[in-house]
Amino acid sequence: MLMKYDKPPDGGWGWMVVLNGFISYGVVWPIPRSFAVLFEDFMLEFGTNKADTSWITSLMFGFAALGSLPGSFLTILIGGRLTVIIGGLLSFIGLILISLCSTIYVAYLGSLIAGLGFGFSYANATPQIGLYFDKRRAFATSIAALGTPATGVFMPVLLGFLQELYGWRGAVMIFAAYSLHISVGGCLLRPVYVKSLADSEKKNINSSEDSENAGKPPDVEVKPSRCSGLAGYLELLGNWRFVLFMIHGFQDFSMRLSVSWFIVLYVTRTFTDVSTSKSSYLLIYFAIFDSVSRPIAGHLCSLLPHRLIINGIESAITGINQIIMSIAILIIPFSSSYEMIAVCMCVIGLANGLNGVLCFPINSRLNKPSQLSHGVGLFHFAAGFGLMVGPPFAGFLSDSTGRMDVIFYFLSAVGFGSGFTCLLLFYLTSKYGIRPKS
Repeated sequence: MLMKYDKPPDGGWGWMVVLNGFISYGVVWPIPRSFAVLFEDFMLEFGTNKADTSWITSLMFGFAALGSLPGSFLTILIGGRLTVIIGGLLSFIGLILISLCSTIYVAYLGSLIAGLGFGFSYANATPQIGLYFDKRRAFATSIAALGTPATGVFMPVLLGFLQELYGWRGAVMIFAAYSLHISVGGCLLRPVYVKSLADSEKKNINSSEDSENAGKPPDVEVKPSRCSGLAGYLELLGNWRFVLFMIHGFQDFSMRLSVSWFIVLYVTRTFTDVSTSKSSYLLIYFAIFDSVSRPIAGHLCSLLPHRLIINGIESAITGINQIIMSIAILIIPFSSSYEMIAVCMCVIGLANGLNGVLCFPINSRLNKPSQLSHGVGLFHFAAGFGLMVGPPFAGFLSDSTGRMDVIFYFLSAVGFGSGFTCLLLFYLTSKYGIRPKS
């Protein structure tokens, strides 16, 4: 059933769409992040070093982001509901394959399949929200993104408990069943037509026509047509604003999630009196502060004056936030106690929450309404490469030098680069406009 609105309702069925986003966020990122608890189990099971073991979650993280691109294109072809349902089934199959694997290469394949399914889901987690919310978009996005820290609070401990009870294979199998919630959330999505967005888009396309004709809405849903799919991606790649944002995404994702992947192993090996179970609580501290910052940041960002938003202030906030996060990461190898590292993880969690809130709104400001799926797909395609190369390269540096502190030096340096990229984007958009002129 097609749902029709004159303008984004800023509520209504949109809250069910937010629930789908919450479910997606609650599966896509917490599962691979909590696999940090199984890092040593994987190394012992397959007899691999840190770099090779890192590929298990890197492929899952990476294809969760890379999968957003084919996921967004598949959404254009068959709609968001079917795309998300397929994504849930793929994630289930991939995780089951990991739980049954006999070699690390089969685990790689399972991670790839599961990540691709996550990407299909993630491609629809936030773009659909953009069709239902305008003034409250940042707040609605923050509620959806709250799914990651809300489940991340207990996932590491739960995975550790299940690992002790059933072994790592049984624990991963149970998490595979949990991933099927993605398909349940996908059932909440409906095709939607928003007249004001359609009118705005038609005026952009037909700016040379009479205003009388430009004001008539097209008889289609507000999304790119099939024939304009590839052209839509190429158009975005010609937008230097969006390309800069993609560079930030590559840097950000190669750094941000890698910290969670290595922190448990680093603390366990650095402090002999700290067990793996106690180290896993660092992920919980991260998740708690992540969950606290998201709704607060979303509400505060929704209060920003429109004048500042169109000048790209959200990019500036993200840039400063990235620099703060990078400083916290840099402090970790200099920390002399578990408690000090716990404080750093809390700061990183706060910064991560703000990043999660602003990522989609920035994307939607830089692009036209019909380019939301394209924009999310391309951004996460770039971010996926960061996820693919970041953790393995950090692991390679550690294996080559025999030191784990170099991991955090590398991740901090990448984070500073991401922050300065966002500040450059803010400077240029405040000077030349946040979107290209029609």
